[in-house]
Amino acid sequence: MTTITLRRSRLIDAANTIGGVLRRARVTVGRLEVSPILDIARRRTGLEDFGDDAFLEPLEILLDSYRNEAQLSFIGQIVAQQSTIALLADRLRLVEDRKRNPEIAREHIDRPVFIVGLPRTGTTLLHTLLSQDPANRIPLTWELMHPSPPPARSTYETDARIARAQRQTKWLERLAPRFRAIHPVHARQPQECVSILSYSLLSSQFQTMFWIPTFEAWLEDQDLSTGYRWHRQILQHLQCRCPADRWVLKAPMHLFALDNLIAEYPDARIIQTHRDPLMVLGSVASLSEALQSAFSDSTDPLAIGTEVADRWLEGANRSVRFRAGLGKPASNILDVYFQDLQTDPMAVIRGLYSHFDMELSSQAETRMNSFLASNPRHARGRHVYDLADFGIDPHEQHKRFTTYREYFGVKPELALTPAVCAP
Repeated sequence: MTTITLRRSRLIDAANTIGGVLRRARVTVGRLEVSPILDIARRRTGLEDFGDDAFLEPLEILLDSYRNEAQLSFIGQIVAQQSTIALLADRLRLVEDRKRNPEIAREHIDRPVFIVGLPRTGTTLLHTLLSQDPANRIPLTWELMHPSPPPARSTYETDARIARAQRQTKWLERLAPRFRAIHPVHARQPQECVSILSYSLLSSQFQTMFWIPTFEAWLEDQDLSTGYRWHRQILQHLQCRCPADRWVLKAPMHLFALDNLIAEYPDARIIQTHRDPLMVLGSVASLSEALQSAFSDSTDPLAIGTEVADRWLEGANRSVRFRAGLGKPASNILDVYFQDLQTDPMAVIRGLYSHFDMELSSQAETRMNSFLASNPRHARGRHVYDLADFGIDPHEQHKRFTTYREYFGVKPELALTPAVCAP
C-alpha cells in the first residue's frame, strides 16, 4: 500500500526564491487591492457590468485577509491575484451572457439533489457515483472554471475549454504534489458548489487554499441568500443549451446555510452524509495544511487544527439545529452513513433512488458498478496523518461533537488516542 506524504513542490520553492529577489529589488507583483483588480478584470473582458455591488464587501474583506493574514509567498500572491481577476472576469462575462440571452433567466431548476455533510464523509464518492447516471446532470470542473459562453449539448464532450481547464488542474498538481491522491482534480470531474458560490464571493473555496481567518469568520456570520441566488443563475446558465433532467450537486459548505439553500430551492432533495468527526478533522487539517503551505511563507499546523475543528463543529451543529427546527422527519432529506457507503455502496444508491422516487436504470447501475470496480478505495495511495500534529485532542473533540453524534446516531470509528489515521 502506498503512503501519501504531503510536501511542498520544488517548483514553488524555486519560484519563491526568484520572488524574494524581486521583492528585495522592490518590484511590485500581484497587487491585492480592490480597484486595480476590478480595473484589470474590466480591461481583460471589455465589460463593465458586474451585475450588482453585493460582491464588493466580501471582495474587500477577502483581499484584506490575503494581504494581512495569509502570509503569501511570491507564488501565492500571484495565484491569489490572478485567480481573483479570473473570477471577476468570468462574472462580467456571465452578466453579459444573461443580457444577450434573456432566455437564460427563464430556465427552470426542478427538484435538484444536494449532497451535504462534513468533509471526508463520502460526499465525493456519492457525487461521482451519481454522475454515472445519464439522467443526472453534474457540474464539471471545466464548465465551472470557464462558464462563458454557456456550454452546448452538441460540443459538450469536445469543447476546447476542457483541455484548457485540464492544463490548469495540472498546475495545481505541480504546486501541491500528491494532492490528487487525497482529492483528485480533473477537468471532467464533478465539481463542488463552492466553485459555483465563488462567483458571488460568498464561498469557502478561498479559505481552503489560504489562511484567511477574518474572511472565514465574516462569511460564517452572513446571510448567504445572495450566494444562492447566484447559484441558481449559474445552473440556469449551464443548462440553457445543455438541458438537465436532474441536477445533482454537493458541498460540505451547505451545512452552514441549509436555510438559505431551502429558501432558494424549496423543492430540493437533500442527502446528508455522516461519519465519526474524529475521522474527519485530521484529514481536513492535513489537506488544508498541504494547500496553504503551497502558497504561504509560513503555516501553523496547530492553528489550522483549531480552525478546522471549530469550523466543522459549527457546521455540524448548524445541521442539527436545522433538522431539529423542521419539527418532524422530512421526506426530502435522507441520511447516509459512511460505513454503509463503504460496505455496500450500491445498496445505498438503490435506497437513495427509492427514497426520492427516482428511477435507477440498468444502464446507470452498470456504469456505477463499473466505476466502483475500476476505482477501489486507496487506489491512489493512503493519506496518513497524525491528529497530534495539528493539536487535535481526540477526547476533547469526541466530547465537543456529542450533540451531532447523538442526534444523527453516528457511531465512533476511532479509538480515543492521537494515533495515526488513514480514512
